[in-house]
Amino acid sequence: MGLLADIATLFASVHRLTEAEKALLRHGAEMRAAHEALRAEIAGLSERIARIEQRLDDQAGVTAATAREAASGAVAGALAALGERLVRLELAAPPPASRRGRALPPPAEE
Repeated sequence: MGLLADIATLFASVHRLTEAEKALLRHGAEMRAAHEALRAEIAGLSERIARIEQRLDDQAGVTAATAREAASGAVAGALAALGERLVRLELAAPPPASRRGRALPPPAEE
């Protein structure tokens, strides 16, 4: 019976190895599927990142244009205020005297 027991042990070992090989193949297939799923998810995230970056670039352009418009408006307002003040100062100032002591005629209005 020693030989039959050895043969039975050998068959049991082969069976366990075969089952382990099948389990490894299943695990390998699962790993490949998970790898492909992750690859697809990464590709989707890359596309999403590209869309977000494009929206940020668009927003930056809008923000820059808005800032330029606001700055232009502020400069125009400041220049208008300076122009008004200059006009008030010109109207309030006495006419400049000439070198010979005579008054110069007032500046012609446009």
